[in-house]
Amino acid sequence: MRRIPTPTLTPTLLAGLLLATTPLHAADNGNSFYKWTDEQGNVHYSDHMPADEILRKHEVFSASGQRVRVIEQAPDPAERKRQEALEEKRAAREAERREREAVLMRTYASERDIIAARDSHLAAVDRLIRVIEKQIANSEERLAELREHARQREADGRPVPGHIREEIEQLEADIRRDREFIEAKQAEKADIRSRYHEDLEAFREIMERREREAD
Repeated sequence: MRRIPTPTLTPTLLAGLLLATTPLHAADNGNSFYKWTDEQGNVHYSDHMPADEILRKHEVFSASGQRVRVIEQAPDPAERKRQEALEEKRAAREAERREREAVLMRTYASERDIIAARDSHLAAVDRLIRVIEKQIANSEERLAELREHARQREADGRPVPGHIREEIEQLEADIRRDREFIEAKQAEKADIRSRYHEDLEAFREIMERREREAD
């Protein structure tokens, strides 16, 4: 059947025209007809959807002019893949959130438990930092002794033994390494605070949601 660009016709009138002019086609497709808008903005009515327009958004009407359903425009393959990828990411994030919540509720019974775990974790890191700080102090003390010994030998015009120079270099390297270790542990403490803060906020949100669902 020829497409009919008739934007001024109502679905009811158009249904009457289709039934009067194309009884065989109408009977073949269950007395339904279609409405769609082409790329130029022209509105079309027909008892069938042309093959080159089938993916376009269109409406299906019954013989009485009642809209039966709306078929949304199908996305092109690239857009469909993009939407599928976004949906997969969303589903992965949701699964991760649910798993985290499950672990959180299995691990802690109250906010107090989370705070206690945080403080215990921070205290363990602090103890390690104090050990390394003591180690640095001992290394610096030994380094000062060796440097003074080397200075006196040089002042007396005597060469500094190779093993003294090697030990000085080793102590300097050890002190640098230990200070870097402490810096890393200080950064780790900040991460611990942030992580437990997130756990605390998530725990509160879960409990508040459960209270709302219980009401």
